[in-house]
Amino acid sequence: MSAFDEYDKERREIDELLFKGYRIEGIEETLDGALVKFRLKPQVPGTAGQPGPSEAPLVSPSAGLPASRSADPAADPFYLAEARLELPLLTADARKYVVSRYIEMMRSQAG
Repeated sequence: MSAFDEYDKERREIDELLFKGYRIEGIEETLDGALVKFRLKPQVPGTAGQPGPSEAPLVSPSAGLPASRSADPAADPFYLAEARLELPLLTADARKYVVSRYIEMMRSQAG
């Protein structure tokens, strides 16, 4: 595989995670490359465009019966737990790319 193909594969993996809603939490440089830490924040129905209790009835996926909405999000069958991923990057170009995306993310949050 050529150097560009390796970079392109790593770049597509980064873009796919960012598209899915993961955020870059940190970048750790090692002698073998970089380890990028991603985090997907938990979402509770009623946020981020998802229907809330007043917008749509909540139905239990297992029984097909209405489920009660609890104050504890973990008890909610539609609650998405926090997810963390680590992506190793071996190419220098991919490491530069992820840093540029991280800076872009930080600038958009600041202003």
